[in-house]
Amino acid sequence: GVKKALSLFAEDSKSRKYIVFLTDGMDNVSSVDTYDNLATEANDKNIRILTIGLGSDTALNEVELKNIASKTNGKYYHASNSTKLYNFDSQIFEEMK
Repeated sequence: GVKKALSLFAEDSKSRKYIVFLTDGMDNVSSVDTYDNLATEANDKNIRILTIGLGSDTALNEVELKNIASKTNGKYYHASNSTKLYNFDSQIFEEMK
């Protein structure tokens, strides 16, 4: 997930770096590496996280996903189903320019 992606980036603070994080926002794996801690680490490394919440409004932790995006100067997107993901292609590429 996000922890692995963070470890793959070099410590080059001059280049722009992005992680596109597609999830339901439920943190059911980590214990020490909470989303908040990972967002802080990403921000410290100048990495923006673009979060995409996939699923119905009631099945998502949108608050957490918005917080991750906000804390890393990223952006939050919501896709109620997989076909809606195509709506974000151009927006995400534009964000990464």
